[in-house]
Amino acid sequence: MENDIDVVIYTDGACLKNPGPGGYAAIIKRGDKEETVSGAFRLTTNNRMELMAVISALNHLGEEEGLSITIYTDSNLIVEAFNKNWIWNWEKQNWKKKEGDRVLNVDLWKKLLALSNRHLIDFVWVKGHSGIKENEICDKIARKLAAESMLLPDINYEEEQALLHSFMPQKIVDTKPISNIYEDFQISNFHIRLQSDEEQKNYILLVKSTNSYLYANFDKIEFNDLSEIMMLIKDKLK
Repeated sequence: MENDIDVVIYTDGACLKNPGPGGYAAIIKRGDKEETVSGAFRLTTNNRMELMAVISALNHLGEEEGLSITIYTDSNLIVEAFNKNWIWNWEKQNWKKKEGDRVLNVDLWKKLLALSNRHLIDFVWVKGHSGIKENEICDKIARKLAAESMLLPDINYEEEQALLHSFMPQKIVDTKPISNIYEDFQISNFHIRLQSDEEQKNYILLVKSTNSYLYANFDKIEFNDLSEIMMLIKDKLK
């Protein structure tokens, strides 16, 4: 490690399907000390796992500030977001790209930006599976964790995916539609269920409150803020 670099971090994320079960890992080297952080989720994306690897490594450094850090990642998106100033432009434009498209994974980009502002970080791209020992180790850990059973939910991702389509024409019904359960989880005080028809060609978002159900067929549309959707759903379910 060079004398003027306080910390060197190697990261990698993996998804067995994209989206699907995913894992991440980071190796943190500081002087003679080496530590590994890792984790996995039941439903996520490859980009989210790449971001989580970096976020977890920086979080592991605690409350220290002003460290000189080099981060090696095979995520070209992360490297260019910082080296080409994209991330600061996204923040100024309320997390939208020049073309007006919404930036994906805003929750993680915000966390990464806040953590990176504490330090002097050099993001370096490395080619995946190119024989760099630490990155190969991170990849193996990430894939192994992603293949485990009983993984935790990536809550922000699952919430957004479930609610992304909720501006379809909706109505309250008193009985539960008969269909196959695809996902079943909680958001705040609401029970969220993702269901499919018998042929699994159509997916339904189901939000349960007391004895009523709000449901919507999937149809991807743009929205500005997830909280706006939640407010509308809560209002309809009063």
